Amino acid sequence: MMINDAEREALQSMLLDVAPEPPAPDVAARIMRRVLKRVADGPHPDARGMIDIRRADGWQPLADKAEMKILHDDGVTVTWLVRLESGAVLAGHDHAGTEECLVLEGDFWLNDVRYGPGDYQIAFAGTRHDSARSDNGCLVFVRSPSACASVAAVHS
Repeated sequence: MMINDAEREALQSMLLDVAPEPPAPDVAARIMRRVLKRVADGPHPDARGMIDIRRADGWQPLADKAEMKILHDDGVTVTWLVRLESGAVLAGHDHAGTEECLVLEGDFWLNDVRYGPGDYQIAFAGTRHDSARSDNGCLVFVRSPSACASVAAVHS
């Protein structure tokens, strides 16, 4: 289900007014099992000890005009690609852990700063990207904390 900008802003405002609450232990355990299953079901090394992921494989919708592809998730760190079409805008987000972005193709705007191919940004825990967008489309390599690590931290 896609929501429009006004609905997204209203939802973000409401969510910011709610204090974080860890999930109940049974819910946290269920989430942890699902995340660990996702990691276990992911690609595994072949006989050479390598994992090959081809350019066209594994893309999933991320947002309107945006898609993502998880390259590797070891339960601590996830590496992934983000591809934005011309005019794509991603909602702002806070960083619970370090997030690294390396622009591979196109133009990528983070907090109104333009990044091009070869440009790199590291955002440390506690920082925020108010916006992420592309005017002409882009491909970005991202490394960030795994959802497994986030769930484990809440669960412990």
